[in-house]
Amino acid sequence: MVLLLAGCAGIEPLDYPVQWRSAPGGVLENGCPDVSGSYDVRAAEAYPPRGGELPALTEVFGPGVLRVTGSPDRIWPGLPAATTATLSATADRLQVRFQDKAEGEVSLAFRHKSWWGGSTKGAEGLFQCLELELGPALGLDGTRTPFAGVPHLFAQSDMAFVFLSRAQDGSLVVNHRINRVTLTGALIGSQARWVTSVWWRYPPVPRPR
Repeated sequence: MVLLLAGCAGIEPLDYPVQWRSAPGGVLENGCPDVSGSYDVRAAEAYPPRGGELPALTEVFGPGVLRVTGSPDRIWPGLPAATTATLSATADRLQVRFQDKAEGEVSLAFRHKSWWGGSTKGAEGLFQCLELELGPALGLDGTRTPFAGVPHLFAQSDMAFVFLSRAQDGSLVVNHRINRVTLTGALIGSQARWVTSVWWRYPPVPRPR
């Protein structure tokens, strides 16, 4: 339903950091960017620029940002003291491995979403490939609010998404944006539109042993 609505919605162009444009090449056979590499978990900068502490990659890949599927009692792997994140991407799978200075580590796995959705068995979630402002992007489902509104008249929900790409300098670029979906009783006038978008850049680091 969201994809159908997005096709008929008047989505305004989003502001984006042109200087973080994706490196030429480096695209997997599924159309996703190859984001493989090791990165500092601390963001170097944000766009638009903003003060305050920027989210660490441990937060970006956490249950407070990504959509948790499966059992509500599921324990999400975490490593709060992690200093590096190593991503390994193939056409079918994305693995994210966090490591800290004490050589502790945890891994997260995501599977490529098929046309019918797909199973998250053995993985934390699903990803899809699409083209965004900076080039090819790998998209993960983020948190979403329950539909709320007036029964039989309209309902509204905010759905977050996390998009990954790789800049020309080798940095990991993360784009967090929210899609506001409005449904009406007759579907006429229903729409989906991006309402917020923020970008973070995580610099590359040497691959841990």
